[in-house]
Amino acid sequence: MDQALVVSGRKRAGLRQFGGDAGVLKSHTRKVRAAITLQLTEMLTDRVAAAETLGRYCLHITAAQAEADYAALLPVADLPADPGPDTLSGRGLVRVLSVGAIAAVASLPVLLPLGASGSSVLFAPLAVFTVVAVVSAAITGDLHRLAPLVQTVRGDRNPPTGGGS
Repeated sequence: MDQALVVSGRKRAGLRQFGGDAGVLKSHTRKVRAAITLQLTEMLTDRVAAAETLGRYCLHITAAQAEADYAALLPVADLPADPGPDTLSGRGLVRVLSVGAIAAVASLPVLLPLGASGSSVLFAPLAVFTVVAVVSAAITGDLHRLAPLVQTVRGDRNPPTGGGS
């Protein structure tokens, strides 16, 4: 269901009639997902109440989607004020890093015929990977997704805070 909400929010935000509301739709979808996640964690403590709330959420979401009211999937009273970090932020990080990895691997066939050896065979692809990953993250607006990786490399014990979209 979580993935269906994400796809629904993205598709509707891309349609011409909803184009001006893309940010509102994506924000609302994140809040709906956070509300559902909160109720799923409540299942551990109070199954009956959480199951009733989830059932009510499903009915409301289904009715809103049937009426093409994507900015009101759940009532505002049921939504959290701050949805927290995006649960799919790892996918954005993988996308950014995979572009860097492809560029690094592509640099190897270029370096070897040029006579690169020793540490340059290791350093050059690492440099290409870093530069391409950062530039690709900056271009796509996913620069904030590199924060967990930077925190890990620096050895910070506290995870990064704040939400991503």
